[in-house]
Amino acid sequence: MIKVCTMFEDWLIEDGTYPELHKGQKIKFNLTLEIKDNYKIFKEHKETYYKQESYSEYSFCGKVLSDKNYVSIGDKDKLTLLINIKGSNKKPAKGDFIEGTGDINIDVYSNLVEYEAIIDKIYRIKIPEQFISRSTEGMSSPCSLTSDFYSKENIEEVDLVPDNLYNQQSSLTEEVFFYLLDLKFI
Repeated sequence: MIKVCTMFEDWLIEDGTYPELHKGQKIKFNLTLEIKDNYKIFKEHKETYYKQESYSEYSFCGKVLSDKNYVSIGDKDKLTLLINIKGSNKKPAKGDFIEGTGDINIDVYSNLVEYEAIIDKIYRIKIPEQFISRSTEGMSSPCSLTSDFYSKENIEEVDLVPDNLYNQQSSLTEEVFFYLLDLKFI
């Protein structure tokens, strides 16, 4: 049975893509791998794998399946994901192997493989104040952070991702969160 921890940005609920989520719920989803800058591209065959490093962060090696940057990672528990490489001119081509680290995210734009899973655990991550900009007009913050930018003190296991995240209090004082989902594939 495949188990992965994925990043889940709360805007997916606010824009109506997903309803309120709770532990034990069955969901359908696609996956994206947000690759960090420390990756390598190989032309020759490499063994494919993925290994959880910290929550949604994984080390991996995979084969690029198309010029649209879909990649297959893993051996017997294979995953197919859309890869997103930010800020680099060094892009892999179809047939290349790519190795590195990155965060696995729930994705709504990829349409290659749709997975189904049960939500095993939900983690709420408080975005530290240093990443939030507040003014008298409102506030802005990132939708999520990689594990490099939050600590265990920012993580709390919860039972649900509510569907009214921003309707409860003033944006000038509210705490800002994103979520991680531990998923058991079915």
